[in-house]
Amino acid sequence: MPGYLGVDSVHQKNGAGITVSYWDSEAAIKARRDEVEHSQARRRGKAHWYKAYDLKVARIERSCSWQSDP
Repeated sequence: MPGYLGVDSVHQKNGAGITVSYWDSEAAIKARRDEVEHSQARRRGKAHWYKAYDLKVARIERSCSWQSDP
């Protein structure tokens, strides 16, 4: 999908989790939201799998990471 940069996802054994998807613009986020297939998937999720969820849209102003040498 145009504008898609990647995803990070972590889930606990009890089913709770967080998924963060990264996009290059708000226009790309809105295009994904409005995509017919994605809208249908959200409806199926609400009807069959999710009791609740929270959606947050935020900007990352800066990001850094560190890893020790192996």
